[in-house]
Amino acid sequence: MKKILTSVTALLLFCAFQTQAQEKIIRSKYGLTIYPTIKRPNPVTIYPNPAKSSIRIRSAKPIIGFDLEVFDQTGLSYLKQPQWNGEAVDVSKLHNGIYIVRFTRGREHYSQKLIVKQER
Repeated sequence: MKKILTSVTALLLFCAFQTQAQEKIIRSKYGLTIYPTIKRPNPVTIYPNPAKSSIRIRSAKPIIGFDLEVFDQTGLSYLKQPQWNGEAVDVSKLHNGIYIVRFTRGREHYSQKLIVKQER
């Protein structure tokens, strides 16, 4: 009986360890390996938000030199600034709506929601 309990306990510990490992790395039978992403707080803040004419960007991490792109929820790009230099971004030509502002450099990227509310 003691041997059975020891075997069952070892099996349960092995299953728990394997389940924990499977949550971290997913391997498919087709050779694809998926590593989970680590959720980090977004260092980018856009203000004023909602915006009328221009926005300023503040960041806890240096993002000068990143490519800036503004696109809508369908993925249509409205504004691109390669090698953004930290200046205010003119959004006066954008229509009222919700946009995504994305900063990209290589594999590193940050995004933030922007609401444009023009008084027309």
